[in-house]
Amino acid sequence: MRYSLHEIDNHRVVTTTVAADHDEALEWFSEKLRLMLTFEGDPVAADYLLEEWPESLPYMAHTSNPTIPVFVVSAVAAHPQASRGVRCSQTGAESAASRDNIRIGFSTVTIGGKLYIR
Repeated sequence: MRYSLHEIDNHRVVTTTVAADHDEALEWFSEKLRLMLTFEGDPVAADYLLEEWPESLPYMAHTSNPTIPVFVVSAVAAHPQASRGVRCSQTGAESAASRDNIRIGFSTVTIGGKLYIR
Protein backbone atom coordinates (compact mmCIF):
# COMPACT_ATOMS: atom_id res chain seq x y z
CA MET A 1 0.00 0.00 0.00
CA ARG A 2 1.00 3.62 -0.48
CA TYR A 3 0.69 6.01 2.49
CA SER A 4 0.70 9.80 2.76
CA LEU A 5 0.98 11.84 5.94
CA HIS A 6 -1.06 15.05 5.81
CA GLU A 7 -0.62 18.07 8.09
CA ILE A 8 -4.00 19.09 9.45
CA ASP A 9 -3.16 22.77 9.98
CA ASN A 10 -1.66 23.38 6.54
CA HIS A 11 -3.72 20.88 4.52
CA ARG A 12 -0.61 19.63 2.76
CA VAL A 13 1.12 16.29 2.24
CA VAL A 14 4.21 16.09 4.43
CA THR A 15 5.66 12.90 2.93
CA THR A 16 4.64 9.68 1.18
CA THR A 17 5.94 6.11 1.40
CA VAL A 18 5.17 2.55 0.34
CA ALA A 19 4.79 0.07 3.21
CA ALA A 20 3.30 -3.33 4.01
CA ASP A 21 0.79 -1.85 6.48
CA HIS A 22 -0.07 1.38 8.30
CA ASP A 23 2.11 0.46 11.32
CA GLU A 24 5.18 0.14 9.12
CA ALA A 25 4.30 3.44 7.41
CA LEU A 26 3.95 5.16 10.81
CA GLU A 27 7.36 3.88 11.86
CA TRP A 28 8.89 5.21 8.63
CA PHE A 29 7.21 8.61 9.10
CA SER A 30 8.47 8.72 12.71
CA GLU A 31 12.03 8.17 11.55
CA LYS A 32 11.76 10.59 8.63
CA LEU A 33 10.27 13.42 10.73
CA ARG A 34 12.22 12.57 13.90
CA LEU A 35 8.99 12.54 15.88
CA MET A 36 7.38 9.94 18.09
CA LEU A 37 4.03 9.21 16.38
CA THR A 38 1.10 7.03 17.45
CA PHE A 39 -2.42 6.19 16.31
CA GLU A 40 -3.79 6.48 19.84
CA GLY A 41 -5.51 9.65 21.01
CA ASP A 42 -8.61 11.80 20.65
CA PRO A 43 -9.33 12.20 16.90
CA VAL A 44 -10.24 15.86 17.48
CA ALA A 45 -6.69 16.52 18.74
CA ALA A 46 -4.87 14.78 15.86
CA ASP A 47 -1.71 16.44 14.54
CA TYR A 48 -1.71 14.61 11.20
CA LEU A 49 -3.99 12.43 9.07
CA LEU A 50 -2.78 9.29 7.33
CA GLU A 51 -4.08 8.30 3.92
CA GLU A 52 -3.70 4.89 2.32
CA TRP A 53 -4.40 3.71 -1.20
CA PRO A 54 -3.34 0.81 -3.44
CA GLU A 55 0.21 1.02 -4.69
CA SER A 56 -0.97 0.11 -8.19
CA LEU A 57 -3.04 3.30 -8.39
CA PRO A 58 -0.88 6.22 -9.64
CA TYR A 59 -0.63 9.18 -7.26
CA MET A 60 -2.24 11.54 -9.78
CA ALA A 61 -5.16 9.15 -10.37
CA HIS A 62 -6.49 9.10 -6.81
CA THR A 63 -8.47 11.69 -4.88
CA SER A 64 -6.89 12.69 -1.58
CA ASN A 65 -8.95 11.54 1.41
CA PRO A 66 -6.83 11.12 4.57
CA THR A 67 -8.90 9.61 7.36
CA ILE A 68 -6.60 7.93 9.93
CA PRO A 69 -5.68 10.27 12.83
CA VAL A 70 -1.98 10.39 13.84
CA PHE A 71 -0.67 12.00 17.02
CA VAL A 72 2.70 13.35 18.13
CA VAL A 73 3.73 12.01 21.53
CA SER A 74 5.78 14.36 23.72
CA ALA A 75 9.31 13.10 24.41
CA VAL A 76 9.00 13.40 28.20
CA ALA A 77 5.75 11.44 28.45
CA ALA A 78 6.96 8.76 26.04
CA HIS A 79 10.44 8.22 27.49
CA PRO A 80 10.60 4.90 29.43
CA GLN A 81 12.38 6.48 32.42
CA ALA A 82 9.78 9.25 32.64
CA SER A 83 7.12 6.64 33.36
CA ARG A 84 9.21 5.43 36.31
CA GLY A 85 9.43 8.88 37.86
CA VAL A 86 12.91 9.93 36.70
CA ARG A 87 13.12 13.73 36.65
CA CYS A 88 13.51 15.05 33.10
CA SER A 89 14.46 18.72 32.95
CA GLN A 90 15.91 21.29 30.53
CA THR A 91 15.50 19.62 27.14
CA GLY A 92 13.26 16.74 28.18
CA ALA A 93 13.99 13.06 27.78
CA GLU A 94 17.11 13.58 25.67
CA SER A 95 18.86 15.47 28.50
CA ALA A 96 17.85 12.76 30.99
CA ALA A 97 19.14 10.09 28.64
CA SER A 98 22.44 11.90 28.10
CA ARG A 99 22.89 12.24 31.88
CA ASP A 100 22.46 8.47 32.16
CA ASN A 101 24.70 7.77 29.12
CA ILE A 102 21.85 6.20 27.17
CA ARG A 103 21.86 6.50 23.40
CA ILE A 104 18.35 7.12 22.08
CA GLY A 105 17.57 5.86 18.57
CA PHE A 106 14.41 4.94 16.79
CA SER A 107 12.58 2.19 18.60
CA THR A 108 9.24 1.11 19.92
CA VAL A 109 8.27 1.77 23.54
CA THR A 110 5.33 0.30 25.42
CA ILE A 111 3.99 2.48 28.23
CA GLY A 112 0.84 1.57 30.09
CA GLY A 113 -0.05 -1.04 27.46
CA LYS A 114 0.21 1.50 24.60
CA LEU A 115 2.76 1.14 21.81
CA TYR A 116 4.67 4.28 20.82
CA ILE A 117 7.15 4.52 17.96
CA ARG A 118 10.15 6.76 18.23
